[in-house]
Amino acid sequence: MTDTLGLAGRTAIVTGAAKGLGRAYARWLAARGCAVVVSNRVAADGSSQAQPVVAEILAAGGRAVAHDGPVQSGEAAVSAVAAATSHFGEPDIFVSNAGVQAFRDFATVTSAVIAEPTGDQVSSS
Repeated sequence: MTDTLGLAGRTAIVTGAAKGLGRAYARWLAARGCAVVVSNRVAADGSSQAQPVVAEILAAGGRAVAHDGPVQSGEAAVSAVAAATSHFGEPDIFVSNAGVQAFRDFATVTSAVIAEPTGDQVSSS
């Protein structure tokens, strides 16, 4: 595919990249010449959810590496940047696609419920 956007040779980190839009973003960037860090939290069984997307990108001739970890923690975010830097160079692009889903009745949502998945990075004060 022709790179008319100047993405070839750049490094991207895509969070929430195991499926849906995140997977599409990772594959789209790779098809245009970006090296991609495919970041996603591990599956419940401990396996990598990012690795199958990496395999797809590699099979298509792209460059990618998996990063397994929830990026809502500072340590995991630093780890994703370290993975990018060690494999491809400093990241140029960051796609913040990771989301946390907690389905419940809106009337029952409190600030404590909001803080659960984010590790208390959200505050009402």
